[in-house]
Amino acid sequence: MTWIITGLVMGIVGVTTIFSIQQEQKYFRTELEYQAQVLLDTLELTLTDPLYRLDADLLRESMSQLGEYQALLTVGSIYDAQGYLLADANSAIAIYTTEVDPIGRQLVQSSTTMVDWYTEELRIGRAIIVGRKPIGAIQIGLSTTSVQQQITAVRNRGIAIAILATIVGAALAQWISRSITRPVQALMQGTQQLATGNFEHRITLSSQDELSILAHAFNEMGAKLQKTVHLLGEKNQDLEQRTQELTQTLEELQNTQAQLIQSEKMSSLGQLVAGIAHEINNPINFIHGNIEYLEEHAQDLLDLLHLYQKHTQTLHPDLVDKLEEIDLSFLEKDLANLLRSMHLGTQRITDIVLSLRNFSRLDEADLKMADLHEGLDSTLMLLQHRLQANEKHPEIQVQRNYGNIPRIACYPGQLNQVFMNILANAIDALEERKKECLYQDIEADPHIIQINTHCSSSNWLIIKIQDNGPGIPEQLQSRLFDPFFTTKAVGRGTGLGLSISYRIITDTHHGKLSCQSVFGEGTVFFIELPPQTTASYHSLDKTEKVHQTQSFTT
Repeated sequence: MTWIITGLVMGIVGVTTIFSIQQEQKYFRTELEYQAQVLLDTLELTLTDPLYRLDADLLRESMSQLGEYQALLTVGSIYDAQGYLLADANSAIAIYTTEVDPIGRQLVQSSTTMVDWYTEELRIGRAIIVGRKPIGAIQIGLSTTSVQQQITAVRNRGIAIAILATIVGAALAQWISRSITRPVQALMQGTQQLATGNFEHRITLSSQDELSILAHAFNEMGAKLQKTVHLLGEKNQDLEQRTQELTQTLEELQNTQAQLIQSEKMSSLGQLVAGIAHEINNPINFIHGNIEYLEEHAQDLLDLLHLYQKHTQTLHPDLVDKLEEIDLSFLEKDLANLLRSMHLGTQRITDIVLSLRNFSRLDEADLKMADLHEGLDSTLMLLQHRLQANEKHPEIQVQRNYGNIPRIACYPGQLNQVFMNILANAIDALEERKKECLYQDIEADPHIIQINTHCSSSNWLIIKIQDNGPGIPEQLQSRLFDPFFTTKAVGRGTGLGLSISYRIITDTHHGKLSCQSVFGEGTVFFIELPPQTTASYHSLDKTEKVHQTQSFTT
């Protein structure tokens, strides 16, 4: 019975010992695999960037550092996207190979982590993926010698004294767990900190085993990464500063170029318009002045003809035939209509010439006393051909709501240029809207440009130019006054009009130019000119100052 119990106990102890040994072996293998997984994750995180940039020197240096710890690491290899070997932990020199490594190709093509157990080592590897595309692969091998030694010790102690071996084995298992799991967890936490960008994190282990050596290598790698990131940050800051300087220089060059182009264009345009106005004005004055004499002479001839008919009882047959042929009564009425049309036409030309003369002051460099309403009317006169109705669209209505504003000291030609740019843009916007509407739709909802002028309570002159066009998208409104920015098609705009207008109002006249627009409803431009109390006012002669003072007081 004793032997049976002893045998039973020994059998139970034996089975327990065998089961314990098997469990310990499985446990150590699992721990080693976990350790290998963590190390592989760390290396993948560290080497992804240099592998993506194919930085062979950095890859070789990293693997060479790992090769120094051969007691733990038996294999360390990095492959490119085709499976060629790029760096090896056991080779300190550059690797040049013309053949694809079968293991490297298998790893690159695999979508999972490959784990292989051998007699003396554990090999683990996987493909490195960036943007769902493999850029290479990495493989490491960890020695299983220490694990085998631990399993043998547990088995020997279990055979010697079964029960004690079981207790000691359990205690030993617990101790081994503490000695491996905690360092591995520390390595894992360090990897997570590195992944989040905390390159200052360091791993501290009190043991003096292979894991502590690995932790030391990890700390050195983190220090190098921290230094590299710091250098990159400094270079990036220098590049940002240089970019800002270049951007500012480019903006200044664009503004200068825009001013030079516009100044030259306006100077030439002013001379051309003034010359045309002068050449047209002389002959039209002759024609307009002689129409009155022509009316008087024609009336005298008609009166003479009537007197001749009245006092001559019998007319010659040829005269009778000629009178019937020309239809004297119709000729008399039509001649009056022709003379009246000629008079209206010459008056129209005279008004246009006056508008041209007002608008031709674009290149004047001196301050002048000017009536802004005259400038607005002259600009509208020059744009009349674009406002008139045709077979495609009705007339664009212009509503003038002029307030009682004084003459001001300004640069009239430049302000006329601003009026021209804003009004032309308003017409362009309305013409764009016409393309989307039928003729009868436009008649029902006519296109309108409103011009309002008044003085504010602080004596600022306010000019509001409003249209009911398609409006401007909100994301574009902040760029309206940028040089060379335009929303028009190629060839229809240079992007200088509003930019030059903004500088004329703000820089030259110390005023304000702003825009409010609701997409789909219309756009309003506000021109605000300050009271003439600046130094520019004092540059006028005494007579002009008196006229201006009277304008403001009345």
